[in-house]
Amino acid sequence: MRNLRIAFGLLTTLPFGIRGSWQPGDSGRAGIWYPLVGIVIGGLTWLVWYALKQYFPPLAVGVMTLVVWVGLTGGLHLDGLADCCDGLLSSNTPERRLEIMKDPHLGTFGGIGLILVLFSKVVALSILTSSNGLGIAWPCLFTWHSGVFCAGCRRDCSGRHADACL
Repeated sequence: MRNLRIAFGLLTTLPFGIRGSWQPGDSGRAGIWYPLVGIVIGGLTWLVWYALKQYFPPLAVGVMTLVVWVGLTGGLHLDGLADCCDGLLSSNTPERRLEIMKDPHLGTFGGIGLILVLFSKVVALSILTSSNGLGIAWPCLFTWHSGVFCAGCRRDCSGRHADACL
């Protein structure tokens, strides 16, 4: 049960997380629960989207659903996306790119990447209003599931096995 609470604490802003000290390796052990957390995020996002589409025009539904989605995750992936865009789109050496990705400041490429992804998500959520919207829940599930699967299968950019970072 501790690992499930750690997974929720890492991946969401829902109040199920562990308060207090974490032990080394906690995030790796919690990884088994990431798909379930993805289902919860996807399900809650879908419920909000479904309720909103009954009363609001598609664009408003897309924007409000995205606000809830980002709120549920605390923007965790958006921060990582911005860091990756800043580093990978720069014309520097691989070592300098890693330094840029570790820098906590938002750069131009990170801002552009965030804008494009957020606009794309709003458009996708708006277009889905003519369907049952179950496509909202699937990416949340498979994002977490594929991350758990891939972590043990490859090396990170510093040459270590990615699961050593968990």
